[in-house]
Amino acid sequence: GNRVYRMLLDGDYPAFFSELADERRLFVYPPYGRIIQVELRHKDVIVLRNAANWLAGRLRTRLGKRVCGPAVPEISRIGGQYRVVLVLKMEPAMSGAAVKSFLREGIAELGEKAAWSSVRVICDVDP
Repeated sequence: GNRVYRMLLDGDYPAFFSELADERRLFVYPPYGRIIQVELRHKDVIVLRNAANWLAGRLRTRLGKRVCGPAVPEISRIGGQYRVVLVLKMEPAMSGAAVKSFLREGIAELGEKAAWSSVRVICDVDP
């Protein structure tokens, strides 16, 4: 917040980058970890919330606290569709391929449920 802003104003770049790196390490953000952002979209907010909660629950069975959300992003609607976001945080030692494969299975299962087959899912690695 303020402290970081002051460092930049004072031109204390080493302290700024050190602080930023510590924060990224603490929250397992790149390059100290990988992030997969999973965005779900649907025109019906209730259908969307139910689908997002189900997917988050399924992902937590294996990934636990690495699954953040679902959360409503600042821009909560795009083109008449509501949006919610899940964020998966992986520490460097984790197999990205295994997590992506598990995520793909979850998304496929979600799509097989009639009520949620029209929910759109967009994945973004290290956004």
